[in-house]
Amino acid sequence: MPGTSGLVSPFTDLNGLYFDDSNEVDDFSYRLDKDLIKKFDKEDTPYVTIVKDTSKEFYDTIVDIQKFNKTVTATGLAHDGILKVVVDGIKDMDEASTISHPKKKKAEKEREKQEALERKRQMEEEEERLLKMMEQENAAAVEEKDK
Repeated sequence: MPGTSGLVSPFTDLNGLYFDDSNEVDDFSYRLDKDLIKKFDKEDTPYVTIVKDTSKEFYDTIVDIQKFNKTVTATGLAHDGILKVVVDGIKDMDEASTISHPKKKKAEKEREKQEALERKRQMEEEEERLLKMMEQENAAAVEEKDK
């Protein structure tokens, strides 16, 4: 049924066909979900859904999930029949944790490069300090020898 997915418009935050977050007046999604449960039970196929006795409870649960979805992000990866889902709290969009993987990798490489440059600078300073100390020791040894 249009609107039950929350994807009515890419330009505004709608959770249905109404601007006040009301559900559609029919129970199509509820009935469809009941039919899908029966279908997947017969096929012995896992099906993740909301199991409620009435359409009101079903839609109330959907509303609760939609509210929850606005507070978290979920990312998933399926490989060789295994599904992994990671759920995190929503981050500020400027934070590195929300940047796509290529951008994360680029930022990580840049950070590693900066760390390597800092280590190199510290090593050069230490080398310079040791050279000065050796020069001072050599100068002291020459003075001692000249006495």
